[in-house]
Amino acid sequence: TGLTPAVFLSIDPTSFAQQIYLFHLNKHKQYQKDLMNPISYLPRPQLSVQMLNSLLFTTMAPHFLTKLIRNQILIDTQQQEADNCMLVRSQLLEHWIRIGLELKELGDMTGWCAVAMGICSVGIVRLRETWKAVDRGLVHQVQVEWVNILTEYGLFSQIMWAEGWGDKSSLSQFSKVLSSTASDKDLPFFGTIRQSVDRYRKHNKKLLSPSMVNFEECECIYEAITTNLDKWKQQQQRMPLDLINPSFPAVGPLQSFFEHSVTDLIQLTPVYLAAIAMPL
Repeated sequence: TGLTPAVFLSIDPTSFAQQIYLFHLNKHKQYQKDLMNPISYLPRPQLSVQMLNSLLFTTMAPHFLTKLIRNQILIDTQQQEADNCMLVRSQLLEHWIRIGLELKELGDMTGWCAVAMGICSVGIVRLRETWKAVDRGLVHQVQVEWVNILTEYGLFSQIMWAEGWGDKSSLSQFSKVLSSTASDKDLPFFGTIRQSVDRYRKHNKKLLSPSMVNFEECECIYEAITTNLDKWKQQQQRMPLDLINPSFPAVGPLQSFFEHSVTDLIQLTPVYLAAIAMPL
């Protein structure tokens, strides 16, 4: 990706989280009308790839940060010696968890979900020896809080399916918008709706002719989407997106990296690397 473990670990977690927040804030402003449109949560070729990959990602189609976490920890570290590999992996885990905590504090639940889904992905969870070297307090946060939130909002593999999940109540339960209670400047995660709808459409198949429309399925999906969007709108007052002006400035190279990574994790040039490595 160009954002090597060494370069990444040199960046302050708070500063990196602030840049992620700014990136998602701009995307929320850009697509705020689309996020309120129920049609945005259904598979359609007209949907913006940028919106899907940055704001409406799922476990099957993850955020670029989720991919970056997996790439850094599972692939980039293999170039290290065995002992050093485990050390760098544990350092990367701690760094990403601290970034996730900062994002949650800022109210960027979109960014937090991207990080949490990477940290709690199967390949990384299985690194038992690496996790033993991670700060116990951070491990506790992930085990007790992060995993519970991901589970509550249905942000686990879409392959998983249990009896009873096909009814309206279960579909609606997993379609809740994930908002922050820590900030009135929060950036909620609406991808929970898309994740739930995708899982429902994947598993809840009734034997109908290919030319027939399953109106019952359509009704369940429409009700789940609109109900949860309405519930989110009725929640406590939030500051309008257009009035949110963070005190921290945008760092051009990182914002460019994020922008390009929405569709492809780009190779960074030496100029980018030098700029990113500078203190923020």
